[in-house]
This record gives sequence, C-alpha cells and structure tokens, in this order.
Amino acid sequence: MPQTIGGRQCHVAELADFEALQKNCQFAFGVLYDDASIETSLNLSDVNGYAYYNASNTNKGMRGCFVFNPAGSLNSGGAGANIFFPVGVSGYGRRKHCAQENGKYGVLRYAARSALYTSSDVRYRPLFHTIYTNFGGLYWCNRQSNGTSSWDINVSTYDFNHFGSNAFLISDWTAGDGPNVSDACFVRLVE
Repeated sequence: MPQTIGGRQCHVAELADFEALQKNCQFAFGVLYDDASIETSLNLSDVNGYAYYNASNTNKGMRGCFVFNPAGSLNSGGAGANIFFPVGVSGYGRRKHCAQENGKYGVLRYAARSALYTSSDVRYRPLFHTIYTNFGGLYWCNRQSNGTSSWDINVSTYDFNHFGSNAFLISDWTAGDGPNVSDACFVRLVE
C-alpha cells in the first residue's frame, strides 16, 4: 500500500527499484556516523553501536552499504546522489520466523541456515562455513518477483544482490503462529 510521508507518496521498494540501483550505481560497504560525531571510533562496539536506545550516539556509527552515483553519472538521481542501507546494530539481517529453530520464533540471524555447513566440499569455501552467523541485511521487496522476495546486503562478501523466496510467504497473510508467517526484514520506502 502506498504511504504518505512528509507530504510525499511512497511505497515499499520493489525488485525493480533495487535492480535499477544495482545496474546504474556503484556501492561500497562501511560505517556511517551522524552529524553529532566529530571523529571515527577505534572501539568496535562504538563503530557499530549507533542505536535509538543509547544515551549518547556521539562518535557511534552504523555499518551498512552505501549506494552512490559516481561523478558524471546521470542515472538514478544524477551525480552525487546516494542512499545508505544500514544492517543494524547486531549486523544480523532479519528475525527469522521458523519452527526449525528448536521451537524458537523470531530468531535474529543472517542467511537461510541455522547450522554449520558440514558438506565435504565446504573446506574450499571457508567463508560460508558459518554463514548463518555472518553480518548482512535483507530488505523487503514489495512483492515477490522472479523468485526474489527480498534484497540481500552481505557484509562478508560485499554483495548487493537478490535473495530467494524463503523470507516471503505470499500465499497466506494470516497473522499469528503457523507456517505462513513471513520473516521480519528491513524496509526501504521509495518515492
């Protein structure tokens, strides 16, 4: 449903919105500090610690993905246009609604697994051995499209790309417990 915010009509970003950014812009991963900050921090809990519940967020940042147009580009807002996608204080991408988590709902994690990879070929891919503990963020797509339900921002592999349909169960929007409740992901509104 469209939302009116500050007099402007917005909607939850769709797959096409994310794909336009991916094709027309560049992206980089880093930490964003607010205007009250006067220096970058060397303490990791401050570097990634910006949150509404902190007494002071001065010199605290948040990790995420910067998407920007390089100088001279006229795509998606013109040269210098940029947007930031945070991955949250914890760095884990979503609250996973899944009874497979030892009966625990709302488990905070990144990726689609809840255990170590134990296949024999994983020794060739050590980065993904503990993928469910890695840092990243999943952003809702307004509707499932071409098998994609959300957009993946992976801090470990510096990826800005599609995520499969397992975060989004469009078949039934019934509230409460059960197999047809979708995961809680980040949301980005666009005009």
